[in-house]
Amino acid sequence: MKKRQFAFVLVLFALLFTACTRQIGWVGFNYSDTFDATYQLFDGKKTEKFQIGAGDTLSLTYDLDVDDGALTLELVSPEGEAIWASSFLDDAEDVYEFTAQASGRYTLNIIGDGTEGGFDLNWEISD
Repeated sequence: MKKRQFAFVLVLFALLFTACTRQIGWVGFNYSDTFDATYQLFDGKKTEKFQIGAGDTLSLTYDLDVDDGALTLELVSPEGEAIWASSFLDDAEDVYEFTAQASGRYTLNIIGDGTEGGFDLNWEISD
């Protein structure tokens, strides 16, 4: 009986630790319409949520520094469907614009896959 309990606890800890976001050397700033970070290792997911009205436009300006691994930006609808996703293996700088067809709370996922570097994200929502 104790062996089963021990095995269960061991599996539970393994699941908890593998599902976590790992950040080493993380220095970040997230305020209002800006999210900037630099890191030695980012492996996991950060999220930013936006309330966007129907017909409003989200302008996302990004400046990415990818020294190793991959960094993915993903915009998700209020229904949980991916609207846009782009993965980066190298540095990138651009603006992504999206006009909402429906009002709701949209999510920007910033996903690190063993990446080293940093990102500067700025956004604006306009009518």
